Parts: sequence; structure tokens; C-alpha cells
Amino acid sequence: MASSTDVSVLFDAAVRLAEWGGEIATSRIGEAKTTRKADRTFITQVDLEIQDALLGVIAREFPDHAVLAEEEQSDPSRHRRIEEAEHCWVIDPLDGTRNFSRGVPMFATSVAIMREGRPIVAAICGGVTGQVFAAVAGGGATMDGQPTRVRDEPPNRDSMIAVRGKSGAPAAPVIHRWINQYCVRTLGSAALHLAFVGAGITDAAYHQQCKLWDLAAGALLVEAGGGVITTPAGEPIFPVSLRAYHGQDMGFLAAGPGLHAHLLGESREG
Repeated sequence: MASSTDVSVLFDAAVRLAEWGGEIATSRIGEAKTTRKADRTFITQVDLEIQDALLGVIAREFPDHAVLAEEEQSDPSRHRRIEEAEHCWVIDPLDGTRNFSRGVPMFATSVAIMREGRPIVAAICGGVTGQVFAAVAGGGATMDGQPTRVRDEPPNRDSMIAVRGKSGAPAAPVIHRWINQYCVRTLGSAALHLAFVGAGITDAAYHQQCKLWDLAAGALLVEAGGGVITTPAGEPIFPVSLRAYHGQDMGFLAAGPGLHAHLLGESREG
């Protein structure tokens, strides 16, 4: 049984599990049958297989930790209850299920460890590319072990902003304006949107509607890379009461400090 407080141990385990999830998904792309959950979002058997595999390792190596995961757990009793645990793993086994189910190679396994309502360790593995984005609170962000930094250039027509694709609520009016001002992209994975901001691949990311497991790891990657992440209204996202969280919708705006302030001002204009 590993130490439940050694951050280096937690970091290594998070990276290992994110990589394993990415490997499982990549080996099964194009094979999985897709169905819809009660909330009309997509799910495949691979989502469940990855989650169960990762949660099995967490239960064995960190039995005093809690888990918050996207899909229904096969054996929740094997983990400590959230209100009793100092650490909570927040897992999205396959972010970008719609892409995965169609053979689009943009999906990820996202692993975060939270303490006192904040992410302290993060690892995201980008499916087919195998890129691993990782961070520890108070330390820097990395991609495949190499340090990364958030871009923070003045806004211009080449500024690349990742936004959520059409699903659920209508797009905010500001997104329609941004399409005419900037280089707007949607990758189909909030986790990758944030990982790319943290790594300086894209300039910013804006989502109106996602879940805690979509953003917990990516938020730390952004902050560790020198960026800022808030709600779309500019409010802090963390700390989050895990005890009170039951899948409520969340949103975010992430970018370098200067660009974040500029985009926040534009979004407040309506």
C-alpha cells in the first residue's frame, strides 16, 4: 500500500493511470458500441472498462482515498467515503466519447487528485497521440516530461480559442463574435482543451457547460503553467465542496493572465 500523503507517489500513480486509460482507449477505438445515458450523453463499454480498471488500482493502492468518477461505479464500497477522506481522485475515464465512438482521434483520460476542494495532482493522457500532460500544485506543468508554459500574447486574429461544440445549451453570444475575431476550435474534449492551454498549444478555452471530472485535472495544468482559470463570469472555481457536488454543470474560461482579462471583458459584454 502506497503512502496516501507523499505527493511524488500520488503524481507517479496519476500519470501511470492516465497513460493506462489512454492505452486502453486507443487499443479499442472503432470497436465500441455507443449508447446514451439518461442525460443523453454518450457512453461506451470502454468508458466503463477504463474506469473500473483505474478505480481498482486506486482501491488497492490508496484504500483511504475517495473517488469521484463520471460513470456509475461497479463497487463504490471499495473506496473511502468522500466526507471521510483527505484525498479524492476525480476521474474521467474517456473524455471525448463521441469522438472516440466515431474514430476521431481526439479523446483523453483525465485523472486529478483533490484535497480540501482543490486539485493538487493532475494527469491527462491524450488518446491516440499518447501525449501526457501533468502537474503538481505549487510546481510547473509538463508535457511528456518537458516543462510547459501558457501562452499570453495580446489578442489578435491568430489567437486560438477552444470552445465546446454544439451540445446542450445554445452557444453564448460571445462565441459567435469570437468566430469572426479569432481562430476558434472545438476538439470535443474539455480535458484536452485545458491541457492544450496549459501547454501553450492553444491560447484559451471557454466552456459554458461541463462537469467537475472534465475540468479538475486541466484546471491545475493551466494554473501550473502560469495561466488563469475562472468561471465564465470570472469567479473562482475552487475550492469545490466535493460532499455537495452531484454532477452539477460547471463552466470555465482559461487563458494567460492578460488574455484572460481581455476575453472575460468581452464575454461580459454579452
